[in-house]
Amino acid sequence: MEECLDELYGVLDKATVKGNVVDFQELSVALTLNVIGRTALDTEFDALNNTHSPLHSAYNHLLESFSISAFNVLQGFLPFLRYMPIKRNRDIAQARDVTRDQVTRIIQRIKTDGAQAASTSVPSLMRVLLENQKRQVVGEDGTDGKLTQDEIRDEALTFLVAGHETTSNALSMTLYFLAAYPDTQSALYSALVDMPDHASLDDLLKLEALHQVVNEGLRVHSPVFATNRIALADQHVPLSDGRTLFMPKGTMLVVPIQAMHYDPELFPNPHVFQPDRWKSLRLAGHDDADLTSPTTGSGSGVRRDVHPMQFLPFLAGSRACIGRNFALMELKLFLAGIVKRYRVRLPDEEHARVAGKGERPKVHYSITARPEVVRLVF
Repeated sequence: MEECLDELYGVLDKATVKGNVVDFQELSVALTLNVIGRTALDTEFDALNNTHSPLHSAYNHLLESFSISAFNVLQGFLPFLRYMPIKRNRDIAQARDVTRDQVTRIIQRIKTDGAQAASTSVPSLMRVLLENQKRQVVGEDGTDGKLTQDEIRDEALTFLVAGHETTSNALSMTLYFLAAYPDTQSALYSALVDMPDHASLDDLLKLEALHQVVNEGLRVHSPVFATNRIALADQHVPLSDGRTLFMPKGTMLVVPIQAMHYDPELFPNPHVFQPDRWKSLRLAGHDDADLTSPTTGSGSGVRRDVHPMQFLPFLAGSRACIGRNFALMELKLFLAGIVKRYRVRLPDEEHARVAGKGERPKVHYSITARPEVVRLVF
């Protein structure tokens, strides 16, 4: 990660000298792609140097098939539309084939040079999966429990979405908010420069001011804005007024993550980027959350519990994001490095547009909430 951050510095330093406006969303995507390539896929994308990656191009095109659009909504009612011989479906099929082919090539390359690579570097997640595939694994039902080739390929695609797409969106939007709220950026900078020179990475990751900024960035802009869950059994769900709601097995439940993060009863003034609010909030566990604590503790010295189901940037329960700690490490390391090295601000025309209005970059919704352009000056 630190190597990738140094490469980002090289790009931003050039932009700083020239006084250029930078699309940080594009750089953030490239930065996190390089990280996931090296740590998970044993692949050097070199995305910050604008090296063309067939895998990334095809993968981005594939994401478009999940965009919120009239056609995709219609497909939900008329599933046969996705099989119609139209250009859109042909393009998606081609992108899917290219993505699978590129991932298969990566897997084959790792298998071919795996022994040599394993002796010279820390193993990537993909290499670990392939090594485990060689071992005898028996499932609970006595069948072969090893991952198939297709399952390993699907895991690689999961690495891309979970370890790259969401993190890049969170990073670019949080940095945008820091640029839009210069006093907050200055406070974070002060906390960072006050740390001793010999401070370790662990010390940085535990810095309270940085933790608050990351939490607030994930609240105001949730990269995964909603998700679905299906009831595995009949449920009687208790409601706040004492009644219960019967939910039969098989019911699909939509979890509106972003809407929950904007609930004013949970987070007063929800549209305001206000990391200080987390001084009076405690992220509690399932078993120790006190939901009778005051609704707001801001300014009163009272610390309110936030139940895991009230703050869901990484979801919760058995299907929570397994890359949570990895993503938080990326976000904290990159934000700290950038804020300590540069003063980030909005371009003059962007500042005039958003001043006092709470506006933000236009967001494209597909599997994730991706800002289209994040224009910043370093």
